[in-house]
Amino acid sequence: MADWGRNQQLAEISDLNSEFREGIGALPLSRFPDKRASTAICYLDAGTRARKNLDILTDVTVEGLTSEGTKITGVTAKVAGQPQTFASHDVIICAGALQSPVILQRAGIGAADNLKEAGITVMVDRAGVGANLQNHAVVYVVAQLRRDAAQPVELKSHSIATMRYSSGVPGCGELDMSMSISSKTGWHALGRRIAALVPTILKPASRGSVILNADGTINEEGGEFVGLDRFEARKRIVAKMDSLGHLEGVEDRIIPMKYSDRSKTPIEPFLSDQWFVRMDTLAESAIDAVKDGRVRF
Repeated sequence: MADWGRNQQLAEISDLNSEFREGIGALPLSRFPDKRASTAICYLDAGTRARKNLDILTDVTVEGLTSEGTKITGVTAKVAGQPQTFASHDVIICAGALQSPVILQRAGIGAADNLKEAGITVMVDRAGVGANLQNHAVVYVVAQLRRDAAQPVELKSHSIATMRYSSGVPGCGELDMSMSISSKTGWHALGRRIAALVPTILKPASRGSVILNADGTINEEGGEFVGLDRFEARKRIVAKMDSLGHLEGVEDRIIPMKYSDRSKTPIEPFLSDQWFVRMDTLAESAIDAVKDGRVRF
């Protein structure tokens, strides 16, 4: 790849994290020679796990935050299916860019108007919670390789090289794009033979927020699409892009998607409150009715 880059008169970059210029180099990855370096491996090493003041729990789902006034005092969770409360002087929420604000909003921390509309008591008015979301837009251009051209199994890294360049689009600035060259797209047999060119927007200008209401319609952040059902909104957005000249084309694709047996509609993840019936109490009443003769067979 270095030879190809030199033939294309591309400057070679030895460290993409420190040399900010156009050129080609190896994509920095958190990995060991034989595996990816996950957060658990890097930060929870043997020494850390042996600390007496640290408990690591698995099979746990955090359901909410506990509070006193405007102070968060702990979390409520399901541990192996059983409810449990953890109290702490300090609570750190690290559930990702999407689920972290959801936990905060459900505790009453977020934009006051949105919380009130959802029927949540406002603890602290913070307009930025769940807003200003940003991500890199990525496109995968893939091709299936011949068997003799596939990457050797012992070579674990999936990215061969990354080119950083400027799109030249007015207003986008310099070094706003990259193109990764991947020799495989998965760890299974097929993925090892699917290579990809991956153009990526490094400096996206757009910002977003969670814009769905509980009923699946677009909320007030959706501009001209406010109030539309999400399925109708998708059609309108495509039509809008077409009218602006931004639509290259539309084609049918077959993708795996789960459907509900009852409603026959796509199953889409949505974090919400759930209710459960305490069956032992209900069963006791029914048993008593049989025992005292109110129900006879």
